[in-house]
Amino acid sequence: MDAIRIEGLVKKFGWFFSRRKILAVNNLSLSVEENQIFGFLGPNGAGKTTTIKILLGLVIPDAGGASIFNADVNDKAVKGRIGFLPDNPSFYNHLSGREFIAFCGKLMHIDRMNRYRRADELLAKMGLAEAGDDKIEGYSRGMMQRLGIAQALINNPDLIILDEPVSGLDPLGRREVKQILIDLRSEGKTVFFSSHILADVQEMCDEVSIMNHGRLLQKGPMSTILGAKGTRVYATGISPDSLDKADSIARNIVKDGSRWGFDVADAKGKDAIKAFIQQQGGQVDEITTQRETLEEAFLRKIEEDEKSRKEDSK
Repeated sequence: MDAIRIEGLVKKFGWFFSRRKILAVNNLSLSVEENQIFGFLGPNGAGKTTTIKILLGLVIPDAGGASIFNADVNDKAVKGRIGFLPDNPSFYNHLSGREFIAFCGKLMHIDRMNRYRRADELLAKMGLAEAGDDKIEGYSRGMMQRLGIAQALINNPDLIILDEPVSGLDPLGRREVKQILIDLRSEGKTVFFSSHILADVQEMCDEVSIMNHGRLLQKGPMSTILGAKGTRVYATGISPDSLDKADSIARNIVKDGSRWGFDVADAKGKDAIKAFIQQQGGQVDEITTQRETLEEAFLRKIEEDEKSRKEDSK
């Protein structure tokens, strides 16, 4: 079953009397399978937050629709299966972490005994047990993010939607939040989140989508998103003194233990470096395809789309 299905979604914004409308979401269709970590990517203004608000029933689309676990997003029963953390959340600073999580449990109609028990479980899960009785006003940014994830989990949701969950965190805080999301997937949850920190997305996600100007540019597993950018030929038995002879063939030369790796751009370069290795009395040990990073793939897709838009506008 799909945790999320979006079909032909359109949303425009503008003043009531204005003829000019901003097309925030442009005929968006995508699906997210259960028990995945799914990265929802795009530059600022791509339509990510608008789409998330539609999934939560906070914004009404102009066309198309969305479903969660095969139910309409406005279905009350399915809303109880969702946890949500917005970008830059605000909390009641006069409350302790434990009181705030319990308050969120009350909003979800969880009885008093169970909501405090659940609050203690979540604070421990988020590494906040010792700070549970401290006022939120004294929490660090990383603690606030973990508290926000805890409130999103108070109802033990099947789908967790997070808008920039690692924004503003230091490396230690990012690592903690990433591990939390990975643990949620291992528990059978589905995590749908947006982020500008693409190295983290590449590390965690099963699938990603890339949006720009409200349109879906690409969606799929990382293996289909990351394009090939060349080949690396590993060789043994090569003298370091002969490496300068490969400078005109290889784009880069790296040391890997007892062997050397030669980066080439295409099949012609691969044949040339193999001939060089043979001439030097070496042996080809391994040939691997070099892939883009997610950041490189993302920038390539956005730049291609911007170029296409400029050409279409001429």
